[in-house]
Amino acid sequence: MSPVSSQGYTTRRAVSGSVEGASFIDTPSLRSGDTGLGGLAPEVTEADLIVHLVNGTGRITDRDLDLLGQLSKSRQVVVAINKVDVLSERELGDITEAARICLEDLKVAPVPISAKTSLGLDKLLEQVATLLEGYEPPPEPTPESAKEAQEATDEEDEGHLGAAVIVHSLGAAVAVVLLGRASLMIPLLDVAAVALAQYLLIGHLGRKHDQQESTFGPIRLVVTVVGSSVYFLLCGKFRWIFPALGLILDAVAAFATTAAVGFIVGWGLKTADRLFPPWIRKMIFKSEKKS
Repeated sequence: MSPVSSQGYTTRRAVSGSVEGASFIDTPSLRSGDTGLGGLAPEVTEADLIVHLVNGTGRITDRDLDLLGQLSKSRQVVVAINKVDVLSERELGDITEAARICLEDLKVAPVPISAKTSLGLDKLLEQVATLLEGYEPPPEPTPESAKEAQEATDEEDEGHLGAAVIVHSLGAAVAVVLLGRASLMIPLLDVAAVALAQYLLIGHLGRKHDQQESTFGPIRLVVTVVGSSVYFLLCGKFRWIFPALGLILDAVAAFATTAAVGFIVGWGLKTADRLFPPWIRKMIFKSEKKS
C-alpha cells in the first residue's frame, strides 16, 4: 500500500500490486524542476496504460500538457482529476470542462474522482478496463527501429535547439538596436540586455534536458558572464565615429555571441545526456533532496 499524506512527494519509490492479473504501480510524483520524460520513474516508460493524477483544487499546468503529449504518443493515458469531494458542483463543472478543453487535442478525456471518498473510482476503473480490453503491447524494438527512433529524437532535438538559439539571438540583436543611443548614455545597458538573452536561452536549454537548478544554476551563471563579456569586447568600437554602422555591428555581435553560447551549451548538454543516463541524474537528485 502506498503512503498517504497531505504533503507533496509522499511516495518516494514505486509501489506495486496485482489485481485479477493486472499489475498496478504507484510511482513518485513529478518534482517541481522536472520537465519532459526525464523526471519519470522507469516503470512509467514501460507501462501499457498510465493514469495521470491531477489535483482538482489546482489546474492542469503546461507541464502536465507537455508530459501528457509525449506520453500519449506511445501509450494509452487516462487523466484522473482528484479531490473533487472538496469542490462545489459549480467548481467541479468548471474544472472538468477546462480539463476537457485542454486535453481535447490529445484525445484524452478527464475522469473526476475522489480517492478519499471513492467517488468516481468505478468510472475510472471502467475506462481503464475499456482501454486495456483487447490491447496488444507494441512489439519489442529491433536494433534498426531503435536506431531510427534515436535518429528521429536527435533530429527533433536539433530542430528545437536551432529554433531556441535563433529566437533568443534575434532577441538579443533587436534589444541592442532598440536601446540604440540609450546604451551610449547608460554604460553597459546593451551588455545587460545581451546577458539576459543568453541567461534565458541557457535556462531554456537546461530545462529541456531536465537539469536541476541547484547544480545547473552556477554553470548557467558562469557561461552567461563569459558570453556577455565576449560581446562586451566586440561591441562599441565604431559607435562614436559611425553610429549607424556601429549599431549594426553591435547587433551582429549580439546575435553571434548569443548563438555561439546556445550551440555550445546545447552540444554540452546533449553530450552529458549520453554520458550520464537518467538513472544517474535521478540518483544525484535524490542525494541532493536528502541533504
